[in-house]
Amino acid sequence: AAGEKGLSSASSNAWFAKIAMDGSTIWEKEYNLGVKDAAKGIRALPDGGFIAIADTEEGLRLLRLDTHGDTLWTKGFPQTFGMKAKSVEVLPNGGYLIALVQNNLPLVAPIAGVLKTGPDGQFVFFNTFQHLSGYASTDLAKAVRAADTLYLLAHRDSIYQLDSSGQLRQALRLQAPLDLYTTDILPATDGGFWALGTAYTLATPPQSRLYFGRFTRTGVPIWLRQ
Repeated sequence: AAGEKGLSSASSNAWFAKIAMDGSTIWEKEYNLGVKDAAKGIRALPDGGFIAIADTEEGLRLLRLDTHGDTLWTKGFPQTFGMKAKSVEVLPNGGYLIALVQNNLPLVAPIAGVLKTGPDGQFVFFNTFQHLSGYASTDLAKAVRAADTLYLLAHRDSIYQLDSSGQLRQALRLQAPLDLYTTDILPATDGGFWALGTAYTLATPPQSRLYFGRFTRTGVPIWLRQ
């Protein structure tokens, strides 16, 4: 589990814990990385350790933890300053893929970013992309590996296909009659993908429903369930 432990209204520590199946705590750790820190994700690694991400006032912090949650190393990425981490994925080569979002005030179209590192946290690439629809309020992003030379970044209803160096191959919007907030995305072998999230309608009163859909590589729904 990952989160934050508030010390006051202006400060917090990044918090990680390992929880047993019965809900009991195996271990619990706090990390003071600055003034206001928040852990945003954690993934298990083959050696029994963990890779974790946290937001700090200086940008993203990547933490490598051992089986007991103790720090083996941490890496900071100042180029992500002003962005919030949203997800981390472990790549087959041992590297990591991290999705981030930046929401600005006054509200303008938000920006999604994707950061790739090597297995020891070494920087590989970082790129950002403007949201295609121009919506001012979206705080969700997910980055996944689709193939050896292809990554997908989902940002609300915008999908970005990136090559192995993080350069944009194609950007598209999900073609649906609903306002879709994508929470998760799963690549398919034919170049398309499955997507999961929330669908909003502008009915009176407004309604929201869970959606799950299968899309082609151009964002056209093959089927869409609510």
